[in-house]
Amino acid sequence: METNKCKICGEREATKTNSHLLPAFLEAVVGSYDHSYRRDRDVLITKTKYSTRIHTGALPSTEYERLFDQDKLTDERIKNELSDNPCAVDYIFCPQCESALSDVLESKYPEQLKTGRPVDRRLSFFFWLSVVWRMSVGGIFGFRLPEDIENKLGRSLDSYMNGGLDDDAVDRLIEKTPFCYKLFQCKDYCRNPEHGGMIHCWLSDSRKSLMCMIGDFGLEVCFAKEFKSESLEYFLNKAVIDEAPLNTGMADEEIYHVSEELWQATHKGFIAHGKRVIAEGYLETLARIWETMKAEGCIVCDGGMPWPMAMWILKEMLDDKDVKMGDKHTPERWHHLVCMALEHPEFWNGK
Repeated sequence: METNKCKICGEREATKTNSHLLPAFLEAVVGSYDHSYRRDRDVLITKTKYSTRIHTGALPSTEYERLFDQDKLTDERIKNELSDNPCAVDYIFCPQCESALSDVLESKYPEQLKTGRPVDRRLSFFFWLSVVWRMSVGGIFGFRLPEDIENKLGRSLDSYMNGGLDDDAVDRLIEKTPFCYKLFQCKDYCRNPEHGGMIHCWLSDSRKSLMCMIGDFGLEVCFAKEFKSESLEYFLNKAVIDEAPLNTGMADEEIYHVSEELWQATHKGFIAHGKRVIAEGYLETLARIWETMKAEGCIVCDGGMPWPMAMWILKEMLDDKDVKMGDKHTPERWHHLVCMALEHPEFWNGK
């Protein structure tokens, strides 16, 4: 099998499989099914404009019963979808660089964070740089950085982890790396069972700044040494972003602590935005299903799917609380709802 070169060092073969694009502690904050923030307890639900997928990790049988109708859950689905971690990819890193990420950054940052004292400035700078860079090169978080920025960040990460640099050389590396950030935290927000952890990233139209929500953490990054906020209207608020300290790697990391109310409002804004995007994708999916059914002779009509019918199906897909989360967005459910709408027009035509 042919392999690519490692995206970090650019020299060794990228033979590592299941490389996590998010550090384990962040993945645990977002997705631990029991809100414990412990590893290997993750349930990750990935929603895009056109699909919804669930990763269950090492989920116990009691949790399967909560998420799925056991009678509908097949071994094939468990193997092909539920075991597939959306935050991990194969063959982008070599084993040596993967180990360096873990030893140099991923294990040390959360250890220092737990002490309550400021995290070492060099460690924190390259930790968050590595998170943003990996999310970009992985290509599964809804954004991709401009190639020149991605390359510069990758080279800086490689130099920090593998270059054997002394502190002065690391400081010079930081000064020439186009990266600075404001870090926000609503501590223990995702420990509350009424809340849900989310990952959402948005690259600005200018492609010069990035906003991320990752569980309890919020991050706004500028790919320069001067900070200019271009965040979405529902991400915190302008006064908070302006007030938050800027981290450049030249002083100990500072975190701006956000109230539960403000973080919850940010989540609600994201959910509303996400529902609009997903609804657009669902309507496009329904249009394709309709045209396929016409082409196969399953229905005979002119024009597209009646709008009231599409709206009824869309509402059922998004809001039906009688269907368990793991069963809501399967191809079988699409088929069931379209058939129900055709067989029972009284459900949607008001007659």
